[in-house]
Amino acid sequence: MCSLPVETAWQLSASDAANGPIVAPTDQPCSWPRIANLPEWRAHLLTRRHRQAAAAGDARLAALHEEVRGYPGGEGEPPRVTDVAVPLRYRYAGRELSFFSMTAVVGAPMDITVGELALESFYPADDDTAAALRELAGR
Repeated sequence: MCSLPVETAWQLSASDAANGPIVAPTDQPCSWPRIANLPEWRAHLLTRRHRQAAAAGDARLAALHEEVRGYPGGEGEPPRVTDVAVPLRYRYAGRELSFFSMTAVVGAPMDITVGELALESFYPADDDTAAALRELAGR
């Protein structure tokens, strides 16, 4: 598993040292050449940003959605309501790694700063990716 702690406006807070190939948030253009299914992943991120901005009524999130929408990367179909997960297919060291992700947000934080954090975790979506991650971790 690879995890990326992010704050409310989806800025990377820190990076788990064991992340291996995932070292930048996947909504930043610097990592886009590595994303094999960029149009699909981009549509997924834009759908999430739009929903989050609408639900929160947060102007920063709405501005972030518009900014990311203006990035190049192709137009993919947004995920259907029935889609359980959108895979992230990530190129690294001559391989294509496949992940699914889950986002965890603290629902009722005791500390206000924790309420600003979410944890985006990427899990291997197939046996080849799991084996590659174990190899990268030296296990």
